[in-house]
Amino acid sequence: MAEHQFNADLTAAKIRLVDALNSFKNSLVPRLYVENLIKSGEKQIGLSFETAEKPVFARNHDPQLITASTNARLRQLYSEKAGLQPILQVSFGVDGYHVWSWFGPQLAHLNEDVRQLIEAAAAIYVADMVYEQPVMEERPDALAGLYKNRRIARKLSGSNADAMQNILYNYISDFSYVPNKPGICFQMGSSGFDSRYLYCYQRKIGEYSYLYGGYLVIFASADLKVANIVKDVLKATDPGISRGFYDKSPYPVNCLIQSQNDLKLVSNVPTELVGFNLTTSENYPLPRYLSVSLSIKDLKHNYQQKLQRIATIARLTVAAVFMLSVYFVLFGMPRFMRLRLRVLVILALVLLMPYVLLGYFCFSLLESSQNLAKYELKAESDNMLYRTRKYFFDQRLQFALHSLKSKDRLTHLMSLPAEEINNMASEKVVNVGSRIDLAFVRNDGVSRYFRDPDESRNALPRVDEMMSVKYLNNLGVMSKDTPRVKKLLDQIVLADGFMDNMRQDYYEHSIMQHEAAETADLRKIDNFSSMIFYLIPAAEDPTLAVAAFAMASVANSGNMLVNPAEFSGQVYAETTQSARHNFALGMRRVDDSILCWWPEHISHGAPLRQLLDRAISARSSGSRADYRGEGGRVEQYYFENDLPVVISVISQGFPDFFMQLLVGIFPLALLVVVLLSLFLFADILTVLFIVPVKGFQKAASQIGDGNWQVRVEIPDNDEFSLLAASFNRMALGLEQREKMRRFVSEDLYNQLGQQKLNEEPRLARASLLASDIRGFTRLSEKTDPQHIVSLLNDYFTEMESAITSCGGHIERLVGDAVVAVFYDSDEGACEQRATLAAWRMRARLARLNQQRQAANLFTIDNGIGIATGNVFSGMAGPQTGRRIFSVIGGVPQKAEKIESLTRTVDSRILLCPDTVARLDSRYRIEDVSSQTGICVYALVNCEDTDGC
Repeated sequence: MAEHQFNADLTAAKIRLVDALNSFKNSLVPRLYVENLIKSGEKQIGLSFETAEKPVFARNHDPQLITASTNARLRQLYSEKAGLQPILQVSFGVDGYHVWSWFGPQLAHLNEDVRQLIEAAAAIYVADMVYEQPVMEERPDALAGLYKNRRIARKLSGSNADAMQNILYNYISDFSYVPNKPGICFQMGSSGFDSRYLYCYQRKIGEYSYLYGGYLVIFASADLKVANIVKDVLKATDPGISRGFYDKSPYPVNCLIQSQNDLKLVSNVPTELVGFNLTTSENYPLPRYLSVSLSIKDLKHNYQQKLQRIATIARLTVAAVFMLSVYFVLFGMPRFMRLRLRVLVILALVLLMPYVLLGYFCFSLLESSQNLAKYELKAESDNMLYRTRKYFFDQRLQFALHSLKSKDRLTHLMSLPAEEINNMASEKVVNVGSRIDLAFVRNDGVSRYFRDPDESRNALPRVDEMMSVKYLNNLGVMSKDTPRVKKLLDQIVLADGFMDNMRQDYYEHSIMQHEAAETADLRKIDNFSSMIFYLIPAAEDPTLAVAAFAMASVANSGNMLVNPAEFSGQVYAETTQSARHNFALGMRRVDDSILCWWPEHISHGAPLRQLLDRAISARSSGSRADYRGEGGRVEQYYFENDLPVVISVISQGFPDFFMQLLVGIFPLALLVVVLLSLFLFADILTVLFIVPVKGFQKAASQIGDGNWQVRVEIPDNDEFSLLAASFNRMALGLEQREKMRRFVSEDLYNQLGQQKLNEEPRLARASLLASDIRGFTRLSEKTDPQHIVSLLNDYFTEMESAITSCGGHIERLVGDAVVAVFYDSDEGACEQRATLAAWRMRARLARLNQQRQAANLFTIDNGIGIATGNVFSGMAGPQTGRRIFSVIGGVPQKAEKIESLTRTVDSRILLCPDTVARLDSRYRIEDVSSQTGICVYALVNCEDTDGC
């Protein structure tokens, strides 16, 4: 398998090198160099393949693909990467609402009216909208800009393409033509701008009838330097691919050379670049040859390492199995291995031995199944290619059927007057959705176009009308007594010399004797190839075999398929059990270029589209397969001289998990007897291990949920019973510890739990907070004890939350009194935290009173005193009896005395001078010594940013 993988990787490397050579040569072609530069600009502004070719955005949302700054950003990128500046830029945003343009110095002589005309014609042509629906539906005038530019462009011509052609011819170049496909850079001849060529590129971002933006850019070849092209393509290399140039080739041209550590391929420099260099004044010394190389040193190194790993693993596995088998045969199982472990080891050895013995056979079978999958993928791809070809023929027949139906309808309107025919809706003749352009000429000179879907232009082009009239006149069926017919016949006589060149291909064409058939001669020019002709008899005069002439061009890109925009997913893509297949159809011109393709959303640079180009350039069919990784990939393209269509197919295989499963099950089938004999052992292991473990898991989960009374009961017959006894003792200890936690402070509890409690008294600076409820004795005498207990529970809960939130510890709870201690720590000084806790206690008491008042219960008030100083803290009580944690000194008595004076101040919080000395600006203090008789301060306000 390692050798097979190495050969596959080597073949893939060779294919990659050939692709790299083609990419290298294409990047040297000036037109493609400019196209790559433009597309790199699109990536820079965020126009990725998915965004530009098949955008999906929410309605009433401007995706900002094209903005007012787009032109400037693109120009900056062109200048930085290639030193190029366009001569013209026109861009527009969503719905064509805003249009922005930039004219280079070469067009500085144009006045404002001409610039507005160029801007409008370019925007309308790039937008290419037949049916418009606003993206920004909530904007009332969303399409106002588009309609305005259309009106301006219609001053030149009623056709968007003709208006653009007039602009290009009059102001850009008299050798120019309209680029008819977005996403492709077109090269045009030029006699101006000191350039022999112009490069034109246009891109629309739209989805059916929605328009998200677009732009057009034109470059002149005078600014394009051969030296820059050669320099840039050497920098733009793929990882692992080296590019170079030679004046003399050290290797045969177009022959792949494999050396010890790399692959090399040499070819000639493209003739397009050579010809372009000759037309410039630069006269750059071009090398004759180019080369690409790919290192395979790592590939060979990985192959050798893989072989060594496989050999090492195989030797170690065999040696380990052999040594363990010999040891167990000679000495039996070690004493430290109990019964269950022995059973597991034996079971593992029994299952491992067949793998060792049958491993090579299984690997060989897997490799054979993978090779079979390759042939299956190729066969499926061929089948899909044949099906796509049949689909094309079916579509052509459907179009012919639409045309014959149209002919049948034409026979019913032969007796209608001219005015009614001219005003008739196209759907009366051509089917809706057929996308047919049907030209009709009657022997009395009545003529018009029946179009689907566009009815805005129904006038017949003059050349089509004249040739149709001449053909009917040659048949002797024209009504020469009508003024219009006489005028047309006179014009035909004047244009007869011009029409001689087309006579054989047109009105004397042999296709006339085969209605609803198509011309297969691709040498004919586009406008007259692939035509369908109809001879319409008279409706009222059966002696007149022909009274009208009609024709439809199937060379029109929209007429090749029926409703190509509404293609079915089963036609262009299909998923089978083993692969995903994607197809593309392309219509080729007589010059072997791609006119259009379906599905339309694929980009010009997409793999399916590139395969169509490969079929055109090779003028033959071909395929390429890559079976690296899982599934494999097959690419095919189809070309036939007699067909105006090329087909591409990409088949991506899926990993055959079913086959791999069968291969994996095959060796296990040989172990069925062993597994059946060991089934009883497996059941015993389940009872001995899994069931007890699940019991422990359930009990541990209940303890985690707070159920401390849970216990595990297992019969006293094995090691699990000992584990169960230990688990139950642990649960009992946790239950007792949790009960103790309710009667000591959190700090003391943590010290006890961590075994860090120092029983010796310690001297430390601390702030003592003393608080009690005002009038609690009288309140308890006249209130139900149950209500008093409930009040105290709620009260102590709120007070404890306020104290602990500031890092304090409750030293004791006596009746309605609360005594808390605060020590200096990293969180802050003890004075500040004690004062903040007092403020929060009052806030929480106010909230508790609001709740009790809402429940029609009595409210309470409390006082808080805080004193600071050095205190002794430690354990007190007999060594063998119950002990308590206590704080000793004058500070607690001082805090209680200060608390007893709080009834004289509104805030109910009094502080000693030592406490006030270490407070900062957040605490507002007021001296109330005159009211209390001793030196104390009242806390008036506190900035509590964290809340209580």
